[in-house]
Amino acid sequence: MGAEITFSGMDELLRRLEQLGEQSETVKKKALEEGAEVIRAEIESNAKRSNINHEHMADGIITNIKDDVAVIGPGAEFYYSHFLEFGTSKMAAQPFMGPSFERKKEEAKEKMAEVIRRELGL
Repeated sequence: MGAEITFSGMDELLRRLEQLGEQSETVKKKALEEGAEVIRAEIESNAKRSNINHEHMADGIITNIKDDVAVIGPGAEFYYSHFLEFGTSKMAAQPFMGPSFERKKEEAKEKMAEVIRRELGL
């Protein structure tokens, strides 16, 4: 399951960013990192934790950024997160990633716009 943030109403800001040339890639990456952090932190705060003393899935929520795309979620060692998010034939879904994204996507968008404005000196 993938989810996306679509930028609308930011045409002028993005146009000005593109005028920076090569520097625009650095600014875009910084904006993406800071926006992704908003969602990563929300997923972490909503990931289940047991009372057993070991590493929890919440401790392993990571962000991978490549080619203007941020992938946020538990690391590979927490493969069972898929079962929690979507359920199984024997267990109801207990989603925490999708709802976290939905709650914070607008805040992440605003954070990204803030970074772009700051970097453009606006």
